[in-house]
Parts: sequence; structure tokens; C-alpha cells
Amino acid sequence: MTMMFEVGPGRGVTDPQCPASGMVYLEPMVYLEPSILGLPPFTSAGSTGLDSLSSRFLQELGQSFLQDSITFVRSSVKEVITSMDSNLTCSLLKLLDCFFKPFVPQEGTRPPPKKKLSRLSELIEPWFVFSLVWSVGATGDAASWLKFSVWLRDKMAEEKIKLCFPKEGLVYDYRLDDAGISNLSEEEEEDRDGKVQWVSWMESARQVVITPDTSYSDIIVPTPDTIRMSFLMDMLLSNKKPVLCIGPTGTGKTLTISDKLLKNMPAEYITHFLMFSAAHQ
Repeated sequence: MTMMFEVGPGRGVTDPQCPASGMVYLEPMVYLEPSILGLPPFTSAGSTGLDSLSSRFLQELGQSFLQDSITFVRSSVKEVITSMDSNLTCSLLKLLDCFFKPFVPQEGTRPPPKKKLSRLSELIEPWFVFSLVWSVGATGDAASWLKFSVWLRDKMAEEKIKLCFPKEGLVYDYRLDDAGISNLSEEEEEDRDGKVQWVSWMESARQVVITPDTSYSDIIVPTPDTIRMSFLMDMLLSNKKPVLCIGPTGTGKTLTISDKLLKNMPAEYITHFLMFSAAHQ
């Protein structure tokens, strides 16, 4: 981690403190404002490890959607916490990296089956759209989600995206069913020639069994919010990506996070909680 401090005027600092406040260690680096860099350096770095065809396809999608979507967010979306263009872009690329990781050649691992590689092109567009929804489109409030959903549907139609969302609901109401293409643990002969499609989050809801011994605090009734939050957390954490969950008080963030980390992560993950409150300021 690199911490950068902007040196300010020394007014109000007592003499004994002045030497300490003037001690600054500088690493050999050049710092440029994100607004000067623009988005191309981020998108170019994010396409490493992909074959040239997939990389070019992603670059074209980025040129068509990324800047326009961020411009829409800046003009029409009320964000819960103000974001930066570079952060939104990096969040998009992290989600895309999670999707592509199984298909990127890794030393010591078996290459993906040719049958599944041949269908990879079916997933690039919907992967990008899903990642766009849950990065650039995820920072607004409820009213802003409605605006972004309408804008994205119109933009997808304008760009002639092949796999559009169902007409009902918002774009946030759906996840991608990739027909098992990205599940490389299955044997090639067991592959199912299913259809890639958008499906409701509730289709993946697990059945809740409540017994007389079940603690009230352990009961989580699946909703679209809890299901998609758990899905995104699993996707990011399993690929060693950092996660920051924000939202209004009382929406189930702590309960959903605790349930995911304590009960629904692989055994190699160790959970440690640090609790903070309004007193920790």
C-alpha cells in the first residue's frame, strides 16, 4: 500500500511539532490526477492476459459504453457515496477479471476444454453488461437505479447488443445464466448445450428451513438484495478482490456479510471481525 500525503501550510503548528510535520518520505514516482489520465490507461491495463480477439472486443465495448455511462451517472444519478471515474472503471475491470479468470491460461493447470472456449464469445457482451451494472450503475440510490436501468436498456438497443434484459423489472433484477460454460470443473463430455440467458435472482434462492431450535438472529429470508449481495461478495472474495459494502442503516448488510463469511466460504478463508460504531471517529 502506498500512502500519499499532501503537504499543507504549517499555520497553527507549535515549534516542537514543526520538524516532525516536515519529515516526508517520497518514493520515486510520478503522480498524475485521474482527470488528466482519463480512462484508456485503466481499460488497457485491464485487458492483459486475454487473447487478442477478446481483448479487442472488450475495448470496443468499453469505448461504446464506459464513458457514456459515467457521463450519465455524473449528470443524472444521486450517489450514496461520491465516486471517482477511475474507481468506477477499476470496479468494472475487477468484475470482468473474475469472469475471465477461469479462461486465462495458468501455469500448472489444465487448459479449458475447446468446446467451452468455442462458446466464450457468447459471454463477453453479457459479462461486460453485468459488470457495468454492478460497478458504474451500482453507486446510486433507488430512484437513480430506475434512471440508469432505462438508460442502459436504450443504450443496449442502440448498440445492438445481442442478449438484452427481459422487459420486466430493472436491469438489477437479473443475473447471467451462462449455461455452465464457465464451470471448467465439469468434464467436457458432460457439457450441456444450454442457452445463455438473463434469469431472475430469485431463481437461485435456496429454500429456507426454520426449525423450533433456530435462533431468530440466524434467520435470513432470501430477497433479491441478499441474494445478489451474497453472489457479488462470493465472486469478488473468491478471486481475492476487496469488497466495500455501503447502504442505508437496517438493510441487512451486517447480517448478510456475516452469514457469507462465517457459513458460506471455503475452509481456507479465516474470518475476523473488527466492530466500529459512531463513537469511532
